[in-house]
Amino acid sequence: MKRRTTVEDVLALSPAQRVSLHRVWKPLKYDTAIASVCTDIENDVWSTIEFTVGEVKMSASGHCLLFDLRYLENLYQMGKTTEDTDEEGEFDAYISFNYDDCLPLLDIGQMIEILQYVNLNKYHFYMIAGDGTFGCELGSYNSAMKGAILKNGYNEAEFIDIMWGIIKSIL
Repeated sequence: MKRRTTVEDVLALSPAQRVSLHRVWKPLKYDTAIASVCTDIENDVWSTIEFTVGEVKMSASGHCLLFDLRYLENLYQMGKTTEDTDEEGEFDAYISFNYDDCLPLLDIGQMIEILQYVNLNKYHFYMIAGDGTFGCELGSYNSAMKGAILKNGYNEAEFIDIMWGIIKSIL
């Protein structure tokens, strides 16, 4: 089962959808994200880097940086903190990325969080789970699509792909 969107999924978004996706994303430690980085300044060549957020830092001026988890692990193993990183060329890995240049690769949990706040009359998001003692319900129980989804046997698809399709349509 697919657990998150892919780089290709995010790169296929329109510019307006990318802006909307960026607006709904609040980066946290261990989020997976992509960033565009210049790999050849002379020829203006850019590449997309996938990374895991290790730390989110906000400067006094409001500038937000997302630190790559691998970079932070290197620092902590050496007994340094992120404030000690001014030495040029100390690590080969990418260090940090400007939040404005990053987009998330959403996992199922992040998509569920986003879908809880959309216009449920239009997108028909509903989930229920229970174990006989505890239960959880997300979305609109009175959705007109609920009966159709449960009774008419929609074609089977990956859960995350269905959710990603809904997310794309609301961006």
